[in-house]
Amino acid sequence: LVQLYTGMIYAGPALPGRIVAGMARFVEREGLTSLRELRDSRLDHWAVKAH
Repeated sequence: LVQLYTGMIYAGPALPGRIVAGMARFVEREGLTSLRELRDSRLDHWAVKAH
């Protein structure tokens, strides 16, 4: 959260929209249908690391 506020100081109030647009392009490029699918794509990998 602090990094987002700092980024907004330097990049301006359009930063959140640019982040969302970039994430949408990434999801589309990877052939995914949603951010949820991206988030869950490596869930098993991280679950194993927790142990």
